[in-house]
Amino acid sequence: MIESLYKAAKEKGCLTLLGMSGVGKTWAGLQLAEMGADIYSVDYEIGTKFLAEHMPQELREKMSVTDISWLQRFLGMPGDHARGGVALAQFKERQRLYIEAEISAMQEAIELAKKRHSDAPPFIIDAAGSLCEIEDQELLRDLANVSEVVYLKPNAEAEALLLSRALSAPKPLYYPPALLDALAESYCQENGIVSIELADPKAFFLYAFPQLFKSRLPKYEAMAGSVIEL
Repeated sequence: MIESLYKAAKEKGCLTLLGMSGVGKTWAGLQLAEMGADIYSVDYEIGTKFLAEHMPQELREKMSVTDISWLQRFLGMPGDHARGGVALAQFKERQRLYIEAEISAMQEAIELAKKRHSDAPPFIIDAAGSLCEIEDQELLRDLANVSEVVYLKPNAEAEALLLSRALSAPKPLYYPPALLDALAESYCQENGIVSIELADPKAFFLYAFPQLFKSRLPKYEAMAGSVIEL
């Protein structure tokens, strides 16, 4: 897979790696970097640059390309404060900040791709898993013009492993507002509670993540320029 990605990157000049958090985009990007490509990690730039004024310094300083768990700690999960949850309004505000930071990071990545010379090393954009949730059509058109968008598509076995890893080691996730509201409402109904702020935040994550994952699959397919099945 890495060899074919590197060949495509040399031919196209720029690749955007698309897929759910945990599917292996960063791993693939680091492998390509060892072969000479330049990597732009969107989540790393979000945490260290575009959310810098909002994230505590001690979290920013712990961020690395291979460890973005500190970004998830900033975002949190709605639920009972005594069990580590955050108020729903606060969670929604952090979600808004995150998606705005992601848009800014993608705009920067696109501009960097546009400025590269033809003899420059391949440029790899390691996109956030929520790239498919961005609704800025002009940005998405610019991205498709400057790069080949490659969807790393998990097979059934890889999908099960991805879900298992995500549930045991959560990564930063963006929930579209309408989906978040629907998930919170259905979770409360199914568990007999009057507010998501009474929920165990980990239990709500275990409930919400698989549904977020499924909702993204057709979006990834729709925006992909090419697909690599894992």
